[in-house]
This record gives sequence, C-alpha cells and structure tokens, in this order.
Amino acid sequence: MDVNGFYADFVDAVEHAAGDGPILILWILSILYMWIFMPQVRRLLVVVVVVVLALANPISGGLAMYVVEDPQPFSRFIWLMFPEILAAVAACDLCLRVSRIWLRIPILAACAALIIWTGRLLPSREFFQKPQNEYQISEDALEVGDYLLKKQEHENAVEHLYANRKAQRSPHTRAIVAEELCYDIRQARSGVHLYYGRHGIRLKNRIESRLIASSDEEATRAYFDRILAAHVSAIVLRTDEGVEAVMEHFGWIPEAQVGTYTVYVPE
Repeated sequence: MDVNGFYADFVDAVEHAAGDGPILILWILSILYMWIFMPQVRRLLVVVVVVVLALANPISGGLAMYVVEDPQPFSRFIWLMFPEILAAVAACDLCLRVSRIWLRIPILAACAALIIWTGRLLPSREFFQKPQNEYQISEDALEVGDYLLKKQEHENAVEHLYANRKAQRSPHTRAIVAEELCYDIRQARSGVHLYYGRHGIRLKNRIESRLIASSDEEATRAYFDRILAAHVSAIVLRTDEGVEAVMEHFGWIPEAQVGTYTVYVPE
C-alpha cells in the first residue's frame, strides 16, 4: 500500500469535508471541554475518536477508500468527526454554565462567529455553481459537453473517411472527465462517449493519484499507456498549472481551455 498516497488523500478528504487547521483545533478543544465538563457524553466522544483513528489508519482507512473507489465519498466519512456540531454543543453548555443571563448572548454570538469563521463552507463556488440554462446544470458542463461532442463528431468523420470496412473501424473513443462534470454531461449531452459511473470515476481517480505520485516515472507512464490502450481520446480536468506540467511530461498536451477546465489529448 502507498502510505504516502493514502495520507495525501486522507488530508484532502479532511480539508474537503471539515476544513483545515483552525476547525480541527476547535474540534480538539471541544472534545477536551466535553470530556471534562460533560461526562454524560464520554461514550459518544470515544466512538467519534475511534472512528476518526480508524479512518486515519492506512489499513482500515485504505480499505474504506478502496471500497468507495473515490476520495470524495470517502470524505463523507470525515463528517463523523462532527467538528461544528461538537463545537456548538460545547458552546451551548458553556453558555448554560454562565450564571448571568445577560452574558450568555454575547458569549453564544462569539462562539457562533468562531465556528462560522473556522468551519468549512461547503456550498462554495469551488463545488457548486448556480445553473443558468434550461438543463439546470453548470455552464462548464454544457461547454465541455459541447466541445467533446464536436470533437467526437470530427473523429467519427475521419474514421468513416479512412475505414474501408465496418469491421476495421476502431472502437469508440471516449473521454474521461472530472466527476462533477460527468453526470451533468450525461444528462444534457448523452451523445458524448464517456467512461461513466464507477469505472470512469476509478479511472479519473487513478489519473489524479498518478499525478500525485508522478515521481514514479515508469509506473505513471505505464498507466497512461493503458489509458491510451482503452481508446481514451481526451481527459478533462480542472485547470491547474501543476497538473498541466505533469500531463505534458507524460504525453498529454492541453488542446483547449473550456470554462474552468482543460481538455488534454495525447501527443
């Protein structure tokens, strides 16, 4: 097992679901407060801590990540940390312990502000976009879908031009796209050939894991060779200069910038 790769995925899952340093510090402080001043919930705290330790273990956590086949669903397990919930419970208990009622409101307001400031705002533009079209999906998905559809039609035209017999035609070329685009493109542009569902997600995740472990030159190049053998004609990933440099190194060059995504094709 690639322990370094697992912990990289685990850290990404924690940041995706819970946030970074400040909320984790608040989570630890909340657990300590509840353990000392709220003994009636100690069993619950033990369960939460044991679950988090199990997810952080390369064996049990790696097994869970292997089963779900995707770091994003795995990140939902991190919600079992309940960082904001535990912090809110601790804050309410603290307010109830204040004898002067007039002090409770400012204390509660300060605790709420701290939780909001340190917590993770999931409905952010990084993950969600307000739809502005008849399909009620993101504009990026429509633009990428239209681009891939035109690319596919062009490939089919060339294929028909040079194929002597139907039996000689190559299998349909397909695209691998970022997971957040896959289902929307499937809905609005069903003619696009995608590696869809778990298989497509697994391919996309393996590409990303290979980009992370790109120092393993031989294994990474061999994996991209298998991608080509699977008749993949395009890989669509969120635009990132670091990713682009690695993709170019392994023979996939950017063909187009579509919205906030880059379409990579083999050289």
